[in-house]
Amino acid sequence: MPADLQFFFRAKEAGVFQHLDAERVQKINDEVGGRDIAVVMCGDCSHSRDKMAHLFQVFRGNEPHVLAFNGGGMMADAMAPANNRGGFNSAPFVQYQILQTLQVKDEIAQIFLEAHFPCAVAGRANMTIVSQIRSLIAAKRIIKERIIKERISGRRLPVKIGLLFHLYNDSVSVEECRRMYYFCDNTMEDFLLQQAPSSV
Repeated sequence: MPADLQFFFRAKEAGVFQHLDAERVQKINDEVGGRDIAVVMCGDCSHSRDKMAHLFQVFRGNEPHVLAFNGGGMMADAMAPANNRGGFNSAPFVQYQILQTLQVKDEIAQIFLEAHFPCAVAGRANMTIVSQIRSLIAAKRIIKERIIKERISGRRLPVKIGLLFHLYNDSVSVEECRRMYYFCDNTMEDFLLQQAPSSV
């Protein structure tokens, strides 16, 4: 099994990757009084149908506002290796789009930043699953900081930011392939610290 998948399944067995479920999403929306969610995802045509089908299944009762960029949510991290190719860094634009969404869609109470494996954009930049995850975590913290610092005008709701990872691998069981997972940034960082350097 490739090293990327070995890491993924170690993290899943440790409970770091968790299935994204409707009850969890709805509970957070109920807590803050929100209705809708935003998803910043990779628009990969090889996987978008599967990803969208899963999102609509999980987010039933919530209207997803979808922002699709090559590379997905990790592209909000200016230091992501995929953002340092071709002389153009898309992070400012991706961040602007996320913040603009919060300004014009007042009912959004949660934003999910997504990346997936395999991803052509990540692959061209030699990004592993671990480096994609590190960039997602960095992106979350950047967006959170900007929301607080810039005091997005006109919003009545606080905003939660979640992290998603989509695995697309038909070589594993049906239960594991084509599945969207949620992970907590702090839990993931603790798990990464426990791994041998050669495994991450």
